[in-house]
Amino acid sequence: MARNFRNVQGHFARVAPWRYIAAADWQKPRDPSIHGALEIDATNAMAWLEAMRDKWGVHVTVNHLVVKALAETFRRHPQANAIIRRGRVFVRDHIDISVLVAVRPDNANHLQRADLSSTMIRNADRRDILSIAREVQRGAGAVREHHDPLLGRTKAIMRFLPPSLLRLALEGAYRAMYDWNVPLAPIIPRDPFGSALVTSVGTFCIGHAFAPIPPFMNIAAILAVGVVEDKAVVRNGEVVVRKILPLSATIDHRVIDGFQGARLSRTLQTILENPARELQIEPVDEAAAQKAAEERTREIHREAPPLHARDEEAPRPHGDPLRDLTSRPEHHAAPPPATPSSGSTVEQQGSD
Repeated sequence: MARNFRNVQGHFARVAPWRYIAAADWQKPRDPSIHGALEIDATNAMAWLEAMRDKWGVHVTVNHLVVKALAETFRRHPQANAIIRRGRVFVRDHIDISVLVAVRPDNANHLQRADLSSTMIRNADRRDILSIAREVQRGAGAVREHHDPLLGRTKAIMRFLPPSLLRLALEGAYRAMYDWNVPLAPIIPRDPFGSALVTSVGTFCIGHAFAPIPPFMNIAAILAVGVVEDKAVVRNGEVVVRKILPLSATIDHRVIDGFQGARLSRTLQTILENPARELQIEPVDEAAAQKAAEERTREIHREAPPLHARDEEAPRPHGDPLRDLTSRPEHHAAPPPATPSSGSTVEQQGSD
């Protein structure tokens, strides 16, 4: 009779000590991340990048191409360029992509002192790949010279907080910046991580790796770029050798579900497999692009109204939420991308 009052029928198992400790120590799962992997035929892309390097003298890499392709994907699917604010999906006005930068320790024996930071590509959808390459090189170089322009001040302050206070500080900063959209500059730069983050694991000769999304970042996705390798694939019934680029994505499932993820992955794959057709090849109007980038940087760092000018509460959707979401008009136009000069400094292949 008593068993009829149980929600779940069963019994407690006798387990090994490790399982006993793990069950007591870990909390129930609350991470909304989902993971996915792609293998891109990058044969055309590698030839295109080589042609770009020869023509413009800028050592553009696969990582720079992925940054541009991801920004273009968000431009074509603006509903995915979103974050969570106060339990609701909040669509961003700008497409900014951050690039993870690894900083080696001064002493190779102190591996725990290796650091991570990032450099930001503001308005990445409006910039061409040459401009992105130069910006990544400049930002990564500054970080590795211990002149982190984005997060240096923030990390210098937080490193002196004990872990208990640091946890509270991160939670408070998150609530201020994202729940209430209040900038904390100059302590923390405005919108420090952008729409998504790109990291290169191919530098370490790794194919696939799934990076976690730290809660304080509040980004839609992290994309890990693996090492490009020659692989045998079947094309038109024949086995041929192609250059394959592995990509691994960690996605916030609250923002991007399986339906949206499938559309994003198809668009990203199309761009990366045909960059000459899908992306702007010829750089245009560098002076205007540089002026726009400088203005955007000043806007980010000055004390001004919150990140998004339109912060009023949007009406809740009616009807079919999936139909309402996917039928949203693309409010990002496709202005001409920016252009760096042809005299940019060459950086290490795949390091950023």
